[in-house]
Amino acid sequence: EQNGERTARKMIDLAYRDGTRAICYTETLPCSSRRSETPRRDELEAYASEHYPDLTIHASAELHLGTARDAEELSDDPPTLGYSDMLLLSFDERVPADRLFRALMRLRESGHGILLTRPDTLLCLQKQPTLALRLAELGICFQVSAGSVLGENGLERKGFCKRLLKEDAIFGIASDATDHLYRPPTLTKCYGRISRLLGEETAYKLFCYRPATLLGLSNDGASTLPIN
Repeated sequence: EQNGERTARKMIDLAYRDGTRAICYTETLPCSSRRSETPRRDELEAYASEHYPDLTIHASAELHLGTARDAEELSDDPPTLGYSDMLLLSFDERVPADRLFRALMRLRESGHGILLTRPDTLLCLQKQPTLALRLAELGICFQVSAGSVLGENGLERKGFCKRLLKEDAIFGIASDATDHLYRPPTLTKCYGRISRLLGEETAYKLFCYRPATLLGLSNDGASTLPIN
């Protein structure tokens, strides 16, 4: 855990140097977890406060659903992102399309917003991007990682993200940064790529406006990006 804390501090250093001014770090928890059970990383928050007074840092959770049945176990007070009502969800990459659809529709009935992270890793959506677009029409939001947009996770994932971006079906971009050596923050690079592809206004919306709204921050142009 000591080495983990050291790596996390280095990640904060890199994220700040990359231009990030707000971090939402998440830990993977079962769908049945409650808000009060969200792990707090006081050491990281103290480190950020001491070294970067203008950096906002939030602790949250990524709720993982191994099967569609897990959606039935959503607690009555689940952890949400920042000060929003948004649930950050992830699924096993081989979840069948019908189970994914049923689980998301069931969770949507909870009244919470649904933010599905890393949809490009789900094989059923890779093979049927039209299903992803249909889910977006039904109110399911998607969060993809900067690495996938940049092609660092393979051309198939890059193509999937590019299509959803052009269809305006992506809610936001996350760093998905978990290691200071092998998976560092690359949000500034990705911001530039999307600015050239879709325009500065779209990049600002994906990287600044929407994440700031989730975290209850003013949209003053600061780069406020979820890191999970």
